[in-house]
Amino acid sequence: SDTGDNAMPLFPRYVRVNTLKCSTDEVAESFSETFDKNGKFFVDHHVPNVLVLPPTTGLGGHEFVKSGKVVLQDKSSCFSALCLMHGNSSPIVDGDYLDACAAPGNKTSHLAALLASAMEVENDNIESSSSTNKKKRKAGKTKRVIYALDRSSDRLKLLQRRMDQMIPSDHSQVQVMPHHKDFLQTDPSDAEYKSLKGILLDPSCSGSG
Repeated sequence: SDTGDNAMPLFPRYVRVNTLKCSTDEVAESFSETFDKNGKFFVDHHVPNVLVLPPTTGLGGHEFVKSGKVVLQDKSSCFSALCLMHGNSSPIVDGDYLDACAAPGNKTSHLAALLASAMEVENDNIESSSSTNKKKRKAGKTKRVIYALDRSSDRLKLLQRRMDQMIPSDHSQVQVMPHHKDFLQTDPSDAEYKSLKGILLDPSCSGSG
């Protein structure tokens, strides 16, 4: 191997915890029994619920990957959903979202997890508030939809499999609805999208640089 100045740098192995299925503490406790023996890992400083492991860590066959509890996702590709959900002064939880180029679904599932987490915070704030604003209370408990669009039928099948793996079908707060659609041909006045509050648009993968 090349050990000189031209050697390729070794980047960490990033793992995003799917908080729709488990907690970061649960994954970290499990990983500490295995990976601390071969090298330390830690929680990323910039993206919540992302673990940073040694570069050569192999996880392809790990039970948490197979069950959808963790997602093998580069750090850079996590910023799209994070910026959409938390780029404003506070997350927008009173509406639906759309992922314009969704397959294979890593960013879609990340957006779902961030939305569900923000809704939990909103609901906690509502419950602890003395306000009797019934409309606000109702909005905080409404199930939200993420419309996941892809124009490729083959990629849509992959997206559907991934969503079945990562999004609990009985989740009380978010639902991902895959659609075989070209975003550029989508009618913005369609009644289906009347509650839309945000669009995740990342056509060229942010993980590419």
